[in-house]
Amino acid sequence: DEYGYYCYDNTDTLYGFAPTYDWFEIAPPGPGSTISAITNEDARTTTLSLPFDCKYYGTNHTTISVCSNGFLTLGYTSYRFGDNSAIPDTHGPANMVAPFWFDLDPSEHGNIYQYYDEDNHRWICEFKNVAHYGAPSVRETFQAIILDPDYYETPTGDGEIIFQYEDVANPSTATVGIENSTQDVGIQYYYNYNYDPAAATIQDGRALKFTTNPPQPSETPWILFHDYEIDDSFGNNDGVANAGEDFKMYVYLENLGNITASSLDTKLSVTDTLIGMDDSLSFFGDIPAGEVVGDTTDPYDVHIPSDFTDTTALFYIYVESNGGEYGTVVPLTIEVGPPITGIQENKPLVYGLAQNFPNPMNSTTAIRYQIPRDGNVGIKIYNLAGMHVRTLMDGSVKAGVYVIVWDGRNDEGKLVPNGLYFYRME
Repeated sequence: DEYGYYCYDNTDTLYGFAPTYDWFEIAPPGPGSTISAITNEDARTTTLSLPFDCKYYGTNHTTISVCSNGFLTLGYTSYRFGDNSAIPDTHGPANMVAPFWFDLDPSEHGNIYQYYDEDNHRWICEFKNVAHYGAPSVRETFQAIILDPDYYETPTGDGEIIFQYEDVANPSTATVGIENSTQDVGIQYYYNYNYDPAAATIQDGRALKFTTNPPQPSETPWILFHDYEIDDSFGNNDGVANAGEDFKMYVYLENLGNITASSLDTKLSVTDTLIGMDDSLSFFGDIPAGEVVGDTTDPYDVHIPSDFTDTTALFYIYVESNGGEYGTVVPLTIEVGPPITGIQENKPLVYGLAQNFPNPMNSTTAIRYQIPRDGNVGIKIYNLAGMHVRTLMDGSVKAGVYVIVWDGRNDEGKLVPNGLYFYRME
């Protein structure tokens, strides 16, 4: 940020200061003590003495405040609410340290602990199995660790801070990051389903370090998300991914490293199982250092069902290049518009039978097909021996795009054995 703090996660191994995920359990039977003022309270903050002075954004502090809603502040604050916001923002507390600012409720389940690890010169605060408000079965376990600046040197003398995540249930709309006293400078790692382009996902086993030590990069690519475009010409053609549409997604990646990312291959995955992908692979070729390249000739094919209600969808792009020597995972969030009607008026140009989704199937799987003109269509399932198992469709349909579901049963209504099956359009 503008002050000089950097954030490294434990995938940033090429930049000299990546943390190592090394969970030290302080909850019982560990050595930590309960922070009794907040551990069984909803929306409560308490202020504690630090066992050492800690400089943060240029100011020394001897106390730290801990809120049951997943944030801390260097120094005193009375702010206690889980109505988290972006960083930086004048909403919320000053001097914030936010490992998981969200509407949490330890009065429903979970406890909050502290411990001074004198041997390693660090103070640890742990949220252990703390429930989301109104959802006591959804629980988070994470730590915020303040390192003693006298033993962990930085160019500015500011203290280093580590977040560790042992059990992540659902980051949802949480805020993760740090912020200064005037609330105009900070690092937003994650907020409201959106990651910083350089961030790795918040998940079990993740560690983040905030320090004023600048990166010391080695010779490597560094691939980040840059932009995306939606081609929904078979939908309402407004350039937005709407519920109920099939579309092509063009992604642009940027190489902020110092060497070319050569022969870059990708695979797209999605967090919501309702969303289907007919083509999740894309080859970008070479991305020279400092340049942006898009998959303009090899886009991803995506389908969002009409009953999808979220306004955003989170994808992950698995990247591999340089003969397998470089790899990373790039998060991508797209906007999703409301369901549309009248898709069938945009007739496809060719016949098509798409990959079923999900594959392998669970209790059901959906098969999408399209025909460019009115006519008879048959969709049939066969086993490995070529024997007919089920007729899903056999009749006259109008030109358009359709989805048909197989429930794993044969024509007699009996569940078929597990195994490989094929489908064919006639």
